[in-house]
Amino acid sequence: MLGYGIYSAAKNKFQWQEAAIVIILANVADMDFLFGFIGGAPNKYHHQFTHSIFMAALVAIALAFFWSKQKAPRFPTLFALFFVAYFSHVLVDFFTVDTSLPYGEQLLWPFTNKYYISPVAFFMNVQKANTSAEFIPSLFSKHNLLMVFSEIGIFGTLLIVIKLKRGSLLAASESADSEK
Repeated sequence: MLGYGIYSAAKNKFQWQEAAIVIILANVADMDFLFGFIGGAPNKYHHQFTHSIFMAALVAIALAFFWSKQKAPRFPTLFALFFVAYFSHVLVDFFTVDTSLPYGEQLLWPFTNKYYISPVAFFMNVQKANTSAEFIPSLFSKHNLLMVFSEIGIFGTLLIVIKLKRGSLLAASESADSEK
């Protein structure tokens, strides 16, 4: 929902391919679960290098370069959109309750392996098992359902505000254009 909100705030006209990319980018930092999943411990690499400013920039550069070759928008605009989408996930995790060591995320990787976390949490943690066999079933709990609803409430409200603002801004610009 946050990815769609970012896309809605950035774009005047909906294009499903770009919207899909932005939504995926807002979640792709969690690809680190796959590295651990293969070895039987899905949480082993969570919040490491994929949760860094550097990785957000690297992915945004690569994707913006590729996408700008396929479509008309300029590279800087696409880079900014893709970076914000990817980094939004890192930022949300920074402000999320973390209940497993090491606490936080490697925000400044590769410059340091230190973990960073906000002293103030706005988002609930996701409760998940540490073994691949139990990982997916463990996601379906009352706690995680409550977490999903709380994030829908937070980001849904943000999306509504963006859509309302966008509507009033577009209406104002159309009104100004018609007066010319």
